[in-house]
Amino acid sequence: MEAHPIADIFPPMANGEYQAFLADIRANGQRESIWTYKGQILDGRNRWRACDELGILPSVREHEGDEAGLLAFVISQNLQRRHLNESQRAVIGAKLANMPQG
Repeated sequence: MEAHPIADIFPPMANGEYQAFLADIRANGQRESIWTYKGQILDGRNRWRACDELGILPSVREHEGDEAGLLAFVISQNLQRRHLNESQRAVIGAKLANMPQG
């Protein structure tokens, strides 16, 4: 499944972080659903990739809001949960500032 362009505001996990994440899903299964909007991933690109690699049918939830609320949803889902360094947060800020709704 393809990622929604808004999901690309946040960087994918670095390889070491992803390998630990993959091992966790292998051991414990997928604990958080993947959020989609009209057939595209809003939140959960790394979960989708891990489930695909492990041959697990992923748990998916469809975002019921409208297009206008997608950016706020993705930011809310990721900003505090992800372990982002200062430069990653700066890149995200720059992307947001250059968006039409920025």
